[in-house]
Amino acid sequence: MTSTRKPAAKNSALRLVDDVMSGAVATGSNACAIYNRYSTDLQDPRSLVDQETQNREQAKRKQLSVHGIYNDAEMSSRTLHGRTGYARLMDDVRAGKFRTIIVESMDRLSREGGSIYTMFQTLQHYGVEIIESGNGGKVITLTEIAVYALTGTFFMKTLTEKVRRGMTGRVKDGLVMWKPPYGYRFKQGEKKLEVVTEQATIIVRVFNEYAAGLSTRSIAERLRNEDVRSPSGKPWTHEAIMGGMSKALGGRRSGIIGNRTYLGQLHWGVGRYSLDPATGNRVARPPTEEPLVIDAPELRIVSDDLWRAAHGRADARAAKNNIVGLKDRRVRQAISRNDRPLADLVHCGGCGAHMILAFGRGDGRYRCSSAHKGFGCSHGKSYDTKTVQSAVREYLSDKFNDPDVIKIQLKAFTDGWNDHAADARKKLGKTQKRLAGIEAELTRVQTGYVKGILAEEDVKRIAQPLMVERAHLRERETSAQSDIKPIGLHPKAFDYCQTFIRQLPADLDDMSVDVRMAFRNVVGRVVVKETAPRAPYDVEVELFSEALTGGFNLTPQAACHTKLLAEQGLAKSDNVGSGSPQPTLSYQRPRLVSLGAWRERRAA
Repeated sequence: MTSTRKPAAKNSALRLVDDVMSGAVATGSNACAIYNRYSTDLQDPRSLVDQETQNREQAKRKQLSVHGIYNDAEMSSRTLHGRTGYARLMDDVRAGKFRTIIVESMDRLSREGGSIYTMFQTLQHYGVEIIESGNGGKVITLTEIAVYALTGTFFMKTLTEKVRRGMTGRVKDGLVMWKPPYGYRFKQGEKKLEVVTEQATIIVRVFNEYAAGLSTRSIAERLRNEDVRSPSGKPWTHEAIMGGMSKALGGRRSGIIGNRTYLGQLHWGVGRYSLDPATGNRVARPPTEEPLVIDAPELRIVSDDLWRAAHGRADARAAKNNIVGLKDRRVRQAISRNDRPLADLVHCGGCGAHMILAFGRGDGRYRCSSAHKGFGCSHGKSYDTKTVQSAVREYLSDKFNDPDVIKIQLKAFTDGWNDHAADARKKLGKTQKRLAGIEAELTRVQTGYVKGILAEEDVKRIAQPLMVERAHLRERETSAQSDIKPIGLHPKAFDYCQTFIRQLPADLDDMSVDVRMAFRNVVGRVVVKETAPRAPYDVEVELFSEALTGGFNLTPQAACHTKLLAEQGLAKSDNVGSGSPQPTLSYQRPRLVSLGAWRERRAA
């Protein structure tokens, strides 16, 4: 006998079906979004479930339909950067999918004053209001935003000071409030360190070999060949042994050679960190106070004589290379690595790895990162930064002076891409057909449960695998959207690129911010091939196909996005967690076109 009961709104099975069918919820003034967040991995993940339950009950009282659930787990309220749930929420705000956001309290969204104001202005512009479920369903106004911005800023500052004071007291008691360095581990059930004998032997060996004259690269290579585990569990690198002067350590040496714990000392407060408001990254800043030093003789691994011998050799090498300290060393860097016009674009022609910018004499030199770290690449030659930039400039000028070369290279690319697009369209049709079938099945499940035909267990058993399959198919459908369109050379786009290339300054470092952004919308990759010592450079530049097919504008007018790029060093266009306009170029599926090989020409 079938029941005609109407299930309660709180019923978990019906909630499951409602979540499954959330894509079919009508948008508009009656639709709302629910945002949940908790801060660290020390908190219970069930907090998200508890917040969602409370917010759903508030939506029911307000007679609102839940359009979607947006979660951020283990994400701090100090910054909006990197919070994918918040980024999706704001994307749907701009798309007009709902008019209300329900949160437990405003600090779930943010505690940082500037972020709160910016977010509220954006929501007001799109006509979206915020409701606090933990405050009796109160609608947030500008007055509350001003109060939350002020109190949130003071709260974070006070919390930071209290946590630091408490941790300092624990360090004075001999406890360790950071990850144990290589050679140590926590005692069972305590925050005190004990020496790991096997690792201590490796540490003494590293100090002895370095003091005896072996280079850090040779030591790392020996340890790799013997399959000795590094502190990170990855293959040993010279940087793990001695990484140079570190601002995070107050200008002290980093790596094993610079770790003063091996002398039987606990150092607390040698550096400080701050969140960069432009990027949300945790950045090392110079210390403002003298570090706290606690003697712990039971932790000593290296003798004073061995420490002095190793650091005496390091000091001698630093004096020889005119590197006498962090401050003097950094003066020699005219521009930071990320400010370079080719940042993140230069790749090794041997192994394909990124080439890093190593500073020595002059403006620095590009080196293969795999060869630099000893990971198997034999491409050990370094390349002058200015010469590589000049080679790229000349390469583009030569190629765009001959339109036939561009057309031949692009035709070969477009023919292959269009064959791929035809296959992608066939697969997309099958994906969409299956998605329609899943939606129909879920509709039948919901109808069966409402009529009492299906029990809760049946709904869970049937709906859960369908939810998983639908999520995978939707990802496949989204990915296929950029693959199904045929492409071809756009005459006006080519003419525009040609004009742009001709107007590039002789020195790429002289490009303005907008020109750099446009440059990086054309050039997607620079491959440097190995050449004999003192031989002309052999480079190959790969362009984004959209630059030649009219896929995007080379001169965007988004001022706030340009400013963001300038502050981040123009490393790449990034839209994660920002409230700025969409970037001109999407890096999700880059299509790169090579224009063929080219060798630098040098005057006789």
